[in-house]
Amino acid sequence: MQVDGSRQGRYSERDTMLRQRFGQMRKASHTMDETVDKVGIAIVRDQIHEYIVMNFLYDGGADALDDDTPLLEQGVVDATGILEVALFVEDTYGILVTQDDLVPENFDSVRTIAAFVVEQIANL
Repeated sequence: MQVDGSRQGRYSERDTMLRQRFGQMRKASHTMDETVDKVGIAIVRDQIHEYIVMNFLYDGGADALDDDTPLLEQGVVDATGILEVALFVEDTYGILVTQDDLVPENFDSVRTIAAFVVEQIANL
């Protein structure tokens, strides 16, 4: 019966070691998730930026468009252009953009559009 006692001690050590390792893996996974989120939003932002430049800035003003430029206010797009961007978002990312979603909080700039897309994808 002494063998059982030593096994239990060994299992406890192993259990503790596994728990510690799992905790380290969970921390690493959380950090990796944050990195993936940052990379994901950067890619979405780049794709939206490129779409707007290619479809609305015919004069080569790509440098003039930063991610925080208010699209309607600066005349980059008009109301029809916002609808075109919404269709691009739907087609590219497989999300549904409702009429209620077509507000400045979601479609004012490249950055707000990208944030909207990433939020919608996360809620799928």
